[in-house]
Amino acid sequence: MNTEPGEKWLFIFAHPDDDSLICGSMRLIKERGGDVHAVWLVSGLSPRGIKVREKEVQSAMDLVGISRKNRYFLRLPVCFLLNFSYSKKRLFPLVDSINPAKIVVPAFEGGHVDHDATNFLGVESAKHLTTRNPNIIVYEYPLYNGDGPVWRWWWNINVFPSGVHGAGETQYTSLLDPVIDLKYQLMKTYKSQWMYMIPARIACSRTRLRKQGEPFRLVSLDRNFTVRPHRGKLNTERWFNFWMGTSFSEFTELTTKAKTES
Repeated sequence: MNTEPGEKWLFIFAHPDDDSLICGSMRLIKERGGDVHAVWLVSGLSPRGIKVREKEVQSAMDLVGISRKNRYFLRLPVCFLLNFSYSKKRLFPLVDSINPAKIVVPAFEGGHVDHDATNFLGVESAKHLTTRNPNIIVYEYPLYNGDGPVWRWWWNINVFPSGVHGAGETQYTSLLDPVIDLKYQLMKTYKSQWMYMIPARIACSRTRLRKQGEPFRLVSLDRNFTVRPHRGKLNTERWFNFWMGTSFSEFTELTTKAKTES
């Protein structure tokens, strides 16, 4: 991810710990003079959970070097993230105040409905700003999806699903050992999310990060969110994710409705 000195970047995350798979890029943008801002839409399910997870975020961003004044928590109730009319009303004033040149969001990949919703909100935020900044750019990065091999129970971690829909070719931010070490240290700050950090750490081996780096790709502002992000069953449709409670057809209905309300 290239940047110019003073260029404003806004990273929009669904949850604390979603930054763990793009934190190396955040660090490098900061080192190269970029003005990095980050917002977390949902912090937790309870007052105690919110306090714990936001404390972990602060420790993580201290490592990355993001200014505390550039960190924002919307604390949206989980059930309201997909209420796009409400979530846009909460997010757009922040987007307006920052007026970023580039926005980075989790990929639209069918791995977690909150990640897909955040991708939609990132695209809508960019479209909202186009009158002020017609050259605004949106990037996405992969967290996890269900397009992996059978022997891995179909899991892909930090790899885009096969096929490209509404996005450019995969690119990579090269990482050297000091930034890789920072990435591993950051993962350890998310102690409450250890069950996710272990597979993330395994997937992000030093060999892989040295060879490739962190994947990302350009997102079209005309992305069609009614097209499934990959063939076959989405991760959100697998039995162990029944608790998410939102089908892909329901997600598409919500995004379509939100566009007509814009």
